[in-house]
Amino acid sequence: MNIKKLIKYSEYRNNSSIVERMLPHLGDKASLLDIGCAGGGLTLKYAEQIGVSSDRVRGVEIDEEYRAQAAEKFESISVDMEVQELPFGEESFDVVVCNQILEHIKNINHFVAQVDRVTKKGGYVLFAVPNLAALHNRLGLLFGGQPRCIKLLTTHVRGFSPRALRDYLSLGNRFKIISVKGSGFYPWPSPISKFLARVFPSLSVYQAVLLQKTVEGDWDFWTKLEDESDC
Repeated sequence: MNIKKLIKYSEYRNNSSIVERMLPHLGDKASLLDIGCAGGGLTLKYAEQIGVSSDRVRGVEIDEEYRAQAAEKFESISVDMEVQELPFGEESFDVVVCNQILEHIKNINHFVAQVDRVTKKGGYVLFAVPNLAALHNRLGLLFGGQPRCIKLLTTHVRGFSPRALRDYLSLGNRFKIISVKGSGFYPWPSPISKFLARVFPSLSVYQAVLLQKTVEGDWDFWTKLEDESDC
């Protein structure tokens, strides 16, 4: 493994660790939905942090190979989050995790509406995404480069600065922001990157936002938002 891949893997692990530690401990009566659960290994770590057993965990994964791996650990399903609805009732989950998913979604309002719909009032949602305004992306743009988090030949179709992500998720006052953290700091490896991300979270590689849902119903608020593109 070359140094570039080693640093990238290290930052992925740092992000996953940050997400895990941000989740609240709610006890064995709680329920967890992990959207984009991959093989389910990290999902079980989230469940352990929250305090729930695997029978109270559900996963969504569109990749069939990953989904099959997750299905060996907990109930998992395949859903096209661009157009399909989650097959769960309103206010079904105490915690919903969307780690490194939002940047892949074109129809973002539909996606967030579904997350809103299945989250209980008082429940928690955690979004973690690459940081468009990370230091390495800013420097790359300064010299005419493409931000790493939205390269042309990847499945990333959206980029979020910390402020833009917070502003979007605060629309309609449906969620209260509980915590915002950064992880990773190119080109430095851990533990230097951990320190820099803690001191300068707005410049970190990844950003994570923990929200608490404050209202019931009207989750379709998101689908009524207008396109604000001025390009």
